[in-house]
Amino acid sequence: MEGYRFARNAVLLAVHPSNPVENLSLDEIRQIYRGGVANWTELGGRRGGIVPVAQPPGADVTEFFSEGALAGEPMVAGAMMAQNDSGVVAIVAREPNAVGYIALGANLAGVKVVRIATMRGLPYWKPDLEAIHRGDYPLTRFYNLYARVGAPRLAGGFITFVTSMDGQRIVKEAGLVPTSVPVRFVRRSPMLSTHSRGDSISNP
Repeated sequence: MEGYRFARNAVLLAVHPSNPVENLSLDEIRQIYRGGVANWTELGGRRGGIVPVAQPPGADVTEFFSEGALAGEPMVAGAMMAQNDSGVVAIVAREPNAVGYIALGANLAGVKVVRIATMRGLPYWKPDLEAIHRGDYPLTRFYNLYARVGAPRLAGGFITFVTSMDGQRIVKEAGLVPTSVPVRFVRRSPMLSTHSRGDSISNP
């Protein structure tokens, strides 16, 4: 089998805009969803019971989150359930003490995204596209295509297209970060919408 990396994806942690917490480490996230931390005061926030929000166990984003943030351990904290990213955002936007995980590319209207560090004492990273592309943002993973050695030409042609400039434009439009062609990151003005993540990709 031969593998071809064509995109990066990431999981974001969303909280209510009124929540003063700006940074979380992976260990703190693990404790939230494992039931070890139950009040925002333990994380430097205001007094209030933390309300974790989760997506269905079989969802791709949940499997990635469980592996990357929970080290494969099960969630045991009582959590509100949402069916998808939009459901998580809707709950977090109306519940001041909620926190939930969503995939890169989700609509962030009404929520705030926190910075994440691999562990306390290390840099906290915003999930901006450049940090995800470099792999600095902790909850990041590659998307790969695999083909058998000597696979039919159709399979090779598909991989060639996906990793080409045209294919990588489609990857970007799908909300992922292209990885198989050179990209340039353009910083946006801080005067733009607060819902912007602060950067964009050009070329593709």
